[in-house]
Formats: sequence, C-alpha cells, structure tokens
Amino acid sequence: AGVDRADWFGTGPAESYPDTRAAARVGRFAAGLDELAVPYSRPQETGHRSDLRHLELAGPDAVALRLRTSPDTAGRLPGFTLSRHTPQQVDRAPHPHELPASDRTYLFVDAAVHGVGSRACGPDVLPEHALWPGAHQLTLVFEDPAEGL
Repeated sequence: AGVDRADWFGTGPAESYPDTRAAARVGRFAAGLDELAVPYSRPQETGHRSDLRHLELAGPDAVALRLRTSPDTAGRLPGFTLSRHTPQQVDRAPHPHELPASDRTYLFVDAAVHGVGSRACGPDVLPEHALWPGAHQLTLVFEDPAEGL
C-alpha cells in the first residue's frame, strides 16, 4: 500500500498560497491524501501548504518519508503539495470524472509558488504575490522514517 496521509508542521489546516496565507494558521496538522485537495468543479492544482517545517508521509503500515526544511536566506520556508495526479494530468482533465484513476502519490516541494489571485472573476494576483523568475534555494533534510519526529 502507498502513502495515504500527511502529518506536517506548517500552515493549515486548509490549502494556502502567498495571497491566501493570512487565512491559515501555523501549527501541526494531519490529513488523508484525499482531504488535502479541494474538489473544484474544474480540476486544477490544489492543496498547497505553505511555510513547511516538518513533513511525514505514511501509509497504512509505516512511515514512508520524513523530512525537515530550513528557511532560505530571505527567511522563506518551502511549501508542499501531495496529490494523486501530476500537474499535466490535472491540466488535461476538463472535469473531475475525467481525471485518470491513480494508485500513485506525488509529492511536490516548492521553494516558491505564484499566488492565486481572482482572475476568474477579477484581477490577477497582486505583484507582491506573483512568482517572478529568480534563484531560489531549498534545504531539505531527509530523516530515517523509523525514528519519531
């Protein structure tokens, strides 16, 4: 059996992006794989959690992966998304029922992400929440999954 839950210390419990982070709080959270995504009417990338400090991924039988992060030189922490689908699969599916069946789990750890904005019914993301080209550095420390956090 694969990974089916995440335990993390960062923002939560709901998804958060640069321009929605004020609606999240920092703490320790746990959720099942399918609880991490938001079931929007049109499939889109979803479920990002910001300001990640610790992450533990587990299946029904054991912890599969454990990692810690450190802030970059500007004090920013990475975020993560855990999904059953790749961004390409999500992009190709016009409706949720058209997403392919999946028994895989994909982990994305991002140094930075673009804000959400409201361009579906209003303006794009504010410039301070936009992702601009530039160098970013991630520090990830993978730990022995057999040891507790």
